[in-house]
Amino acid sequence: ESVAQFSMIKEPELSHMQTYLPTGSKCTGYYKPIRMDDGLVVFCKDETDSLQKINTSGEISWTTKTGALKINDIAEVNGQIIAVGQNKYTFRPCAAAYSETGEFLWQKSYVPEAQNGSFTAVVSTEYGFAMVGQEMSDINDGAYYQAMLTLCDTQGEVIRQVLLGSEEEDEFTDVTLYEDGIIAVGMTVGSNLGKDDWDDIPYIPGATAVAVIVKFDLEGNVIWKKAYGEKGYRVVTPQVAATKQGFLIVASEEASSSAETPIALWYNSAGELITQEKLQSYRTIYD
Repeated sequence: ESVAQFSMIKEPELSHMQTYLPTGSKCTGYYKPIRMDDGLVVFCKDETDSLQKINTSGEISWTTKTGALKINDIAEVNGQIIAVGQNKYTFRPCAAAYSETGEFLWQKSYVPEAQNGSFTAVVSTEYGFAMVGQEMSDINDGAYYQAMLTLCDTQGEVIRQVLLGSEEEDEFTDVTLYEDGIIAVGMTVGSNLGKDDWDDIPYIPGATAVAVIVKFDLEGNVIWKKAYGEKGYRVVTPQVAATKQGFLIVASEEASSSAETPIALWYNSAGELITQEKLQSYRTIYD
């Protein structure tokens, strides 16, 4: 029997907790809460993903199924709920907009038909929203994966799309606004450093997969690029959140002979690593 658990916290104490057992649902949990008026909007993983509005009493106000859109993240943008992910039939990166009451407004794909990929994260900006993820093209009879940043206005029209890649797989996994720009984090193969779009990042000897950290200005121009990795380890699924002192990245490191170890990395505004710490565990972080 599947249980989706949702908690509202009113600092410093727990305001209330509600556990839901939707009839016939295989929902595994609620993800990425965003504040909307008198409650929160979350998305729920099921056979078909859905958006749900939870009011301040912990009750479900409305539920909207998202059809072909497999959701990875949501954000509030100019009174709309923007959901991003992948079209589960065409495998193209996709975004959709919903009203504050869950009514469908529009849905769009963001790469040509011959390509596919997915958006993993979205953040609201002063002109609309920014999405990050991965784009895949077939080049010379082989798959070519690139990390992707897509800037859109409030109606989902593309302002600019930036692709960064190398000879092997690249991906952005999370994004946040920080000071006067955008921080995107992701992954690449360790041997990609020092060449192609990562040619200005020094190679880290022995690192099998590394986290890449890129700061863009709000127009999508690259300000700087950094990487984090260690000899003999893979860094997987980095996430990022802005703080007053800099920005925080959490990820997992794994070696071929050991389990994953969660890590926290604190950076200053120049992209310099200030401190790092091993964690007991983590699920996800939110700004």
